[in-house]
Amino acid sequence: MDWNETANAVQIVANLAVVASVLFLVVQSRLGIQMLREAAERNHMDKHQSVSRIIAENPQLAELWSRGSRQGIASLTEPERVQFVNFFTYVLRIWEELYLQQGRGLIDSKMWSANVLILRDTKAMPGASDAWSIRRHLFTDAFQRFYDEQDSSLAKPLYELKGGHSP
Repeated sequence: MDWNETANAVQIVANLAVVASVLFLVVQSRLGIQMLREAAERNHMDKHQSVSRIIAENPQLAELWSRGSRQGIASLTEPERVQFVNFFTYVLRIWEELYLQQGRGLIDSKMWSANVLILRDTKAMPGASDAWSIRRHLFTDAFQRFYDEQDSSLAKPLYELKGGHSP
């Protein structure tokens, strides 16, 4: 084998190594994207579960949420209004984060659809409407449009028993 043949063989091996490196980077990139997606979904689920846990573990907040949601914030005392509006703002921030992550492709479409139903059903409650009108300006324009476009006429009550009776 002369020097030209050796150089050509080395060049072929080097090119194959470059191709293998590129393929490795593609695989790593896909794995990284999947890991980001899973982390975003876990983060969102943790936050949503924290909302349920806060209400379940705090009877005073559960009663306030129930009353404020059904009757609107005008029925609440000043301190209760502050607590209700701030709690609902926390919930809205979770939805806004989910909305933004979904726009980046980080949220599974089934999880997204399920959460849109929860948002739609919550939006229909008088207290949610009141709190949104107070805090709407604090959210991104894109989320404001998205939230406003949700059709609450299809909403199902979140806490009513069959037959339309509230607990």
